[in-house]
Amino acid sequence: MQRAIVKQRLGITLAYHKRRRVHYLRLIDRSLFSLAYRAGLKDYDRIISLNGIIIENDTPDKFKRRFCLDGSYSIQLLVCNRATYEHYKSNSKALHSGFPTVQQLVPVYATTISDSDKDIPMIHFDEQSRKGNILFVGHYEDCEELKEQYTTDQLSRERSSQYVKHGPLDFSTLMLLDKTMNWILVKSFISSINRLVIDTSNDIDLKEFANLQQLVLCNKNSQHISQIDPKVVHHLTHLSFLCGSKFIPPQYLAHNVFSAALPSLRHVDLGCINS
Repeated sequence: MQRAIVKQRLGITLAYHKRRRVHYLRLIDRSLFSLAYRAGLKDYDRIISLNGIIIENDTPDKFKRRFCLDGSYSIQLLVCNRATYEHYKSNSKALHSGFPTVQQLVPVYATTISDSDKDIPMIHFDEQSRKGNILFVGHYEDCEELKEQYTTDQLSRERSSQYVKHGPLDFSTLMLLDKTMNWILVKSFISSINRLVIDTSNDIDLKEFANLQQLVLCNKNSQHISQIDPKVVHHLTHLSFLCGSKFIPPQYLAHNVFSAALPSLRHVDLGCINS
């Protein structure tokens, strides 16, 4: 686990079983905002070593002091579950990182400089910031695979919500624009639409949707994207792109999203962003 600042918490509490004389951990927060949870740590994991130093014979106070005074940005813990620990102890075998069965997990990195247990990322742009939610951190290929799955599932949900169980489509809630949509019919109630899903390459004037609050774009149409501007969609609260894993939003769009240009915006899914 890689901390951004030395005082950054990991999202765990240290515990000690007096009778068994074993150090273990408890998770404070089971979410993607916790470094420990993202690293794969679990409740009651037995702690064997800290940054390569065996701590099994440490008293609880000595281990806590060691943990707090370590001063390292990088924290490496060797842990195992209760069953594994009991197995090796019952066979009088000392646990250490050299065992062939030890699994090296992918490192996780802090996304903020907060000292909180929750690692809630802040996205900074032009000296301004907004809270974000990192869904996944990994290699590019892993991100692509996850994005494809997320895109497919999300689009399926959007399509399935076109109809209400006990009646026709509630146009004040959602409108799906695709190649089969009758544009003349749409214009007859366009002022009532506040949620819009666009799945067509045809040009659309978003200014005509005066009460638009939620927008989902499923097509890499530059004419659609260029209209994500405060002069056009100034009431926008939610914005999502379901354009595939290889889609990267343009820089000006990132500026409009992460600056104060769209003050009503509360939720954004841009996919991949070039840093």
